[in-house]
Amino acid sequence: IQEGLEIRSHHLGLTVAYKIQSLYHIECLLAIGRKLGFDYDASEVVDELHGLFCLTFSPIGKVSCAETLSLNDNVQCLLQFLEPVVSKEKSETQLSKVKKSPGISYIVDLLTIAVTAA
Repeated sequence: IQEGLEIRSHHLGLTVAYKIQSLYHIECLLAIGRKLGFDYDASEVVDELHGLFCLTFSPIGKVSCAETLSLNDNVQCLLQFLEPVVSKEKSETQLSKVKKSPGISYIVDLLTIAVTAA
């Protein structure tokens, strides 16, 4: 019984740690999005997206991150960067930039994880 309790408490601790860390990155993205003009390739934005994405490398982290993104309006931390991209017509050069963007790649991958793992 003691061993099972230790395993469950360890799992609970990891889950809480991952959820707090993902919430930190979500709050940072919400705060810096407007400040940086929703520039999805700004270094601060890419750093936060990378930090959030790195949490998904473990099974517990993937589920925790997906659940945290699914709560309330937390997914808005990602969608805020996509709204300017889809709102107007784009030239071939602009579309090429979007396709090669590391920020957009992180955002799309994180949205996929949020939908499939939550």
